[in-house]
Amino acid sequence: MKTSNKIIFFDNGCRVCRAGASLVSGTGISDQLNPLQTIEKSMVCDLDKTRYCNEIAVLDKETKETRYGVKGMLWVLEERIGKIVNVFLWPPLYYSIDFLYHIFSYNRKMIAPVYGKVENDCKPEFNWTYRLVYISLCVVISVLVTFWMGESLSHLTWFKMNGLAMLLFAGTGWITHIIMFPLFRIPEKMEYLGHLCTVMLSGILLQVPFLIYCSVFGVNEMLLLFSLVLSDVLMIYMHFKRTKYLNISNSVSFAWWFTLHITAFVSLLFN
Repeated sequence: MKTSNKIIFFDNGCRVCRAGASLVSGTGISDQLNPLQTIEKSMVCDLDKTRYCNEIAVLDKETKETRYGVKGMLWVLEERIGKIVNVFLWPPLYYSIDFLYHIFSYNRKMIAPVYGKVENDCKPEFNWTYRLVYISLCVVISVLVTFWMGESLSHLTWFKMNGLAMLLFAGTGWITHIIMFPLFRIPEKMEYLGHLCTVMLSGILLQVPFLIYCSVFGVNEMLLLFSLVLSDVLMIYMHFKRTKYLNISNSVSFAWWFTLHITAFVSLLFN
């Protein structure tokens, strides 16, 4: 493989970024990958520190030109594939991809953090737009899947819930916990809220294979129980890991779990 003149700088404090770097290297797209955390002093002056913490940076070693984000990645691909990749610079397509990329890039620490110590960690700036869009996406997807689950199980005589009732059953606890934020010592509430949405989305997406199975083969009650327990265990594990990552007391995790289950129990009583 021909050695590239372009160095890709990626965030070693993000598991998805690490995996992406391995993919880029393994597929031969580029052999010049450098973690942001180990930038050579001679290269620091060629990079915009604010930008390289927010999005991927690509530096041409010869010309010292630097491009960031989607344009940087297309720059690398153009070197390997040719100018055909510039079709992605067509404004409607480019701005759509760029917006989705920034949703991930600005929220990567709460999507897939590295829990161990990362020296010279490069944390993206807080951006209200991308944070609120990420939270909204998590909520919308969770609402749709929860409603789908309620409708899929509504024909069961013992279940006694439709999609809307399922939303009330599953969603009240999350809303109650968020309302209770002022009762806890949570230094960065928007940071925690982003992690909380990742936990919620992970738990609900675990139900999708079960729902697909139900759509094809019908409801299997043992499989239903297994998927619910598995989802609960996953969310508990993730919540404890992330509160530790954020230096938040374990009492918040206990309060979160208790709130989710007590509100679900109450909603069942009045259903």
